Amino acid sequence: MVDSDIKPSMAFLYGDIMKAKDEIKAGFQNIDRPGNLNAYNNVIEIIKEKMKDRLDTLLHLATYFLNPYYSYNNDSIFTNELVMDGFITAVETFYHGDYDKQSKVLNAELPKFRDKQGHFGKPVAKEGCKKYDFDLESYKEKEQTNM
Repeated sequence: MVDSDIKPSMAFLYGDIMKAKDEIKAGFQNIDRPGNLNAYNNVIEIIKEKMKDRLDTLLHLATYFLNPYYSYNNDSIFTNELVMDGFITAVETFYHGDYDKQSKVLNAELPKFRDKQGHFGKPVAKEGCKKYDFDLESYKEKEQTNM
């Protein structure tokens, strides 16, 4: 996925790892059985160690958060402390020392994104949250055909 030239992967990488963790948990069926919890924890610990400081950076968290495929299909992202802290810290880093821009992003633009208002409510944005492998070019072709 990371080496693919087909589509940008940054916005999907963190979300796919979270999905894989959920699938691993489901694969252990009845995690409370003796031995299962220990085996599950060992696998998750390996994943956490491989991700640490490589796939769990502020940029990964921010792109995961800003990807409509995840955020518009799972409202809990907006209350996930780790993800929100990562996004806010990324904004503070990107606009270092510019508190007006930080405030605008966090207090004016973020609510529009969360509530799908303005540009975030346009058909292309709504379409982007439905498909995992959304292709902007095919959307544009579809729109031109419908005109």
